Amino acid sequence: MAALIAAGSLVLVTGAGGLIGSSVAKVFAEHGYRVRGTSRSQAGLAQLQADFHKRFGPNSFEIAVVPDIAAPNAWDEAIKGACRAVVQC
Repeated sequence: MAALIAAGSLVLVTGAGGLIGSSVAKVFAEHGYRVRGTSRSQAGLAQLQADFHKRFGPNSFEIAVVPDIAAPNAWDEAIKGACRAVVQC
């Protein structure tokens, strides 16, 4: 069965700095997807980004900072760039 989302596509994983979110992000990267992880601060994902770049390559993970998830238009920047899927963790 073919994947619904082509490998290499960009997937947004919210809460990527947490245990579940980081695990979900790693599974996507292991299957060839590029991951954009959200956090409330850049520092919250800096080490995770470094780990992804080392393990999966320099284009495997990027950070989208969403400091206030309840603010109007808080997710606009995070979903820009043709995200093919959003996974809420």
